[in-house]
Amino acid sequence: MLSYKFRLYPSKITERTMNDQMELCRWLYNQLLEELNRAKAEGRRITPLETQTLIVKLKKEHAELKEVYSKVLQMVNHQLWSNIRALAGLKRKGKKVGMLRFKGKGWFKTLNYNQSGFRLENKQKNSSSQK
Repeated sequence: MLSYKFRLYPSKITERTMNDQMELCRWLYNQLLEELNRAKAEGRRITPLETQTLIVKLKKEHAELKEVYSKVLQMVNHQLWSNIRALAGLKRKGKKVGMLRFKGKGWFKTLNYNQSGFRLENKQKNSSSQK
């Protein structure tokens, strides 16, 4: 898999939009984690597919989630389950681990667009960023 990481210099409007979307991703992460905790308390097992389906339900109930690209929301679910697998791996190795925590404001710093269909415009490097 090929992966690129870019430093963006967005306009104020774009920056505000991205921050709003990251906050929605944080909210979604916390909602999915809450559902996992509720299922565990009830003695049910829940799968990544079930939390993926929950995203669709939440999008119907919270129209603002429709402002975020669907693959980005799916990557939030993937991130949550990756965190769970990492904790389980540490536990298997004998490490003492706690539970996943709910994420506070400003915790999300990345939007993952894991699908083709995007392109970069104005590919020039900013000379001030080469320090």
